[in-house]
Amino acid sequence: MSNTLKFGNGEWYGKEGTILAYNDENNNYKPLPFNFDRDSVATRVNKQGLIETVGADQPRVDYLNDSNGAFLLEPQSTNVNPDGGVYNWTKNEASLSTEVQLISPSGNLESVGLVIPNSTGSSTFRGFSRTISGLTSGDLYQYSIFVKKKDARYCMFKLRNTGNNVAFDLDTKQIVGNSDISQGFSFEEYSNGWIRLVLGCNVASDGRITMGIGCSQALPSGGNDFTGADGSSGMYCTFAQLEQGSYATSYIPTQGSAVTRLADSCNNAGNEQVINSTEGVLYAEIAALADDLTFRQISISDGTNDNRVRINYTSTSQQIQSRVIVSGVTQASINKSSFTDITDLTKIALSYKQNEVKLYINGELIETDTSATMPPADTFNVLNFDSGSGTGDFYGNVKEIKLYDTALTDQELAALTQV
Repeated sequence: MSNTLKFGNGEWYGKEGTILAYNDENNNYKPLPFNFDRDSVATRVNKQGLIETVGADQPRVDYLNDSNGAFLLEPQSTNVNPDGGVYNWTKNEASLSTEVQLISPSGNLESVGLVIPNSTGSSTFRGFSRTISGLTSGDLYQYSIFVKKKDARYCMFKLRNTGNNVAFDLDTKQIVGNSDISQGFSFEEYSNGWIRLVLGCNVASDGRITMGIGCSQALPSGGNDFTGADGSSGMYCTFAQLEQGSYATSYIPTQGSAVTRLADSCNNAGNEQVINSTEGVLYAEIAALADDLTFRQISISDGTNDNRVRINYTSTSQQIQSRVIVSGVTQASINKSSFTDITDLTKIALSYKQNEVKLYINGELIETDTSATMPPADTFNVLNFDSGSGTGDFYGNVKEIKLYDTALTDQELAALTQV
């Protein structure tokens, strides 16, 4: 067997408009670049675990909780919160809340919010809040914010007019009290002590979402309970984001107005010399951004949907799919349903040759098809992070892609995908 193309696995080289594959045979990057496009700036987590902004058309290798990094591809998203710094938000019975200078999640000394709720008051919420109006009732949004403990133990993370709220223990990193996370909650820890909290919600009937952030020194009984506020203990907060969708994307900085990060697109690598049309293996170690019911595809093809080998997450919840299509006719179709770990890195290998197509996932043989017909030699000439013809872009984290110019044995496929 010959590993003709390798992409990633800690070997990254990218510049404006390009990211390169690698070949172990000559220990160098191959002159077969992917074309990369994103017509806006974006952020990533660098090797130091800090958030940094990269320029338009700059590919992003993200190192959040991973020293080897993963190639990050995201759809378009807009942060409709104009005040990412939080300290400009309304103070609700939190007279000592203020703007302070602190090392932010970007590693720079910046203005961030210090929220200190009043010890007494009649409000069920005490802290910073910001209302965003003009939204469509019922639409799903994600509210995210970075918080860091000062001396208050419990974070009060709330959407005031939707009923969604979280009381979060900053010491144990657990939800406490009577929290309402019916539209989803998650958190990520960053290397410099900041924690990103994410809470989902549907827009209220009046077209508004009110984001809130507060804290408490004593154990709260629920997301509205500030009986533990002592009027002096506080928590830092910054980099707030509100975006439409079923999951939160990378941070989009704002300074006074909404900002849109455009979608990533990556395609057009390889040629007939590295892609064998009559037999081979397409391997990917990938993770979806969310189980969001959209097609996200990786393919080798002739630049059309008529001739291609592809693996993808499908529009069916919790499913991984593979296809071999020749002259517009599906030759093999193998699916893995009820796959609940879509957002975890998954090792997938699709081996193909005449009358033998096999799908392996995480060391397990899913199925073998013994009736597939392969295309003529030199049919496939391109590797894309899409369907093969520019639709169904892949969005997620890509740890590694490999191409082999021969089909592999069961033992080799199991070893390749073993976790």
